[in-house]
Amino acid sequence: MKSLPLEKCLDQFPSDVYQGGAGTSVNMNTNEVVANLALEKIGHKKKANIT
Repeated sequence: MKSLPLEKCLDQFPSDVYQGGAGTSVNMNTNEVVANLALEKIGHKKKANIT
């Protein structure tokens, strides 16, 4: 994937005011969004993240 379609995924990046400085939650969230976009691109349904 060369770029993220911003109009399609901006709502999937909630901003947490209490996020620590390392950015781990943003990195994990980004991985989820990219994985779901890749699944859609190859014709599969998105996977729900159930914790």
